[in-house]
Formats: sequence, C-alpha cells, structure tokens
Amino acid sequence: MKILTKEEEKEHYDYIIRQGLQKGLVGLGAGIGLSFIGQKYWPLYRSSTLQLKAFLVSSLATAVFIIATEKASLDFERKKYGEYKENKTRNENYVTISRKDTMKIWFSEHKWPIVVGTWGLAMAGSMASLYRNQYLTTAQKMVQARMYAQGVTIIVVLAAAAFSVNTSKDPDGFQEWKNMVNEEERRINKISSSPS
Repeated sequence: MKILTKEEEKEHYDYIIRQGLQKGLVGLGAGIGLSFIGQKYWPLYRSSTLQLKAFLVSSLATAVFIIATEKASLDFERKKYGEYKENKTRNENYVTISRKDTMKIWFSEHKWPIVVGTWGLAMAGSMASLYRNQYLTTAQKMVQARMYAQGVTIIVVLAAAAFSVNTSKDPDGFQEWKNMVNEEERRINKISSSPS
C-alpha cells in the first residue's frame, strides 16, 4: 500500500474532477437532448412538471459524473502505478482466481453502470406498465414509476453490497495482497540485482 503525498493527492483529485466534469457535461447535454426529444414526441413527458423534467436531466448528468469520476480514479492509479497482473503459474506463492472471484472483480469494476442501467430499465418498465392505468393522472404515473424504480435500485445496491463481501476460501482476503507484495518484491529484486 502506498501513502500518497499532498502533491499526489492534489494531482489525483484534479484529474478525477476534470474527467468527471467533462463526462458530466456530456451527460447533461445528453439529458437535455433527450428532454427535447421527449417534449416533442412523448405526450406523457410533455404533460409532466418542470421539476420532474429537471430532476430527470440532472439525474442523468449526476450519474454520468459519478461513474466517470470512479473510472477516472481507477485509470489514474493504473497509469501512475501500473496495473497488477496476476501471475498464472502455479507455485506456492500464487493461487488461481476462480470464476466466482473473476465475476466479483468484474462486478465491482462495473457496479455503477449496472445500478444506473437497472434504474433506467426499471423506470421504463414501470412507466410502460403504468401507462395503461386509466385511473391515474400523468403525475401519479411518474411518481409511481419513480418509486418502483427506486425500490428495484435499492435491491440492486443491497445485492451489490452483499456480493462485494469476500466469501472466498481466504476469509481475510490476504492472498491477493500476498501475491501483489511477492510480485513487487520480485520486481524490486530484479531491478536491484541488474547491473547499472
């Protein structure tokens, strides 16, 4: 584990904010564009309140900003410090990664797009389901759809939290750290022993 200096912290912070703002502005533009399309072609959207439209546009921009900053943070670390590559040779210092652990790694790296995508699908599905209900007003349909989507999203977030808990054979989760430390020691020893 590396302890960052104040300069490295500032460089990291500046990088993720810059990337997040760039992508967030793209998300805001996409949200405004989708709002114009919805206003022109979708009567349900046209009849909804300005506050709800603003919420939908700002939600898209915020979600894109959050996802972009997390990805930028990971990219910054990989560019600055390199990427850890698992050594696939079988010896006493390494364990192979199971399919379950590979899925956990993939899910942890893509959890926010999955959560946002689930919210969007739940919102669209609940809107489609509620659209046929003639006893609800348009505003009531939008509120109901949002509540259903939030409920599904909370379930997905809880599932993500449960899935992120380490349930592998190594309950303390130290084997991956041991592998990383051993690999770094080998690299340092190789550099130290090579002639200058």
